[in-house]
Amino acid sequence: MAYELQGTLFEVFDSQQVTDKFKKREFVVETSSGMYNEYIKLQAVQDKCELLDTMRKGDTIKVAFDLRGKLVNTKDGRQVYITNINAWKIEKLGGGSMDSTNYNEPIPPTSDYDDVPF
Repeated sequence: MAYELQGTLFEVFDSQQVTDKFKKREFVVETSSGMYNEYIKLQAVQDKCELLDTMRKGDTIKVAFDLRGKLVNTKDGRQVYITNINAWKIEKLGGGSMDSTNYNEPIPPTSDYDDVPF
């Protein structure tokens, strides 16, 4: 079953080569849910890791994803449940990028306002 999530790209991590045949790249999407912001960590796997190469923090994105879960038996006999949120489509919707603007840079004066009497 496929799901969709829309929000702001809050964090993008480097790709991780987990095994010889498996790599993943995690990222966080910030959404607003009423009074509180939610921070949802997802992962892109294999060739989908490259979908994040053109994305920047602050971009408004829409993510199509699947929920994956499995049961793992540990060496000491315990059962562990693992759930992953696997993104398979990431679309940039517009908006600015937090990395593209220097908010500490002063705004230069404009000559149009130099003759205002107050």
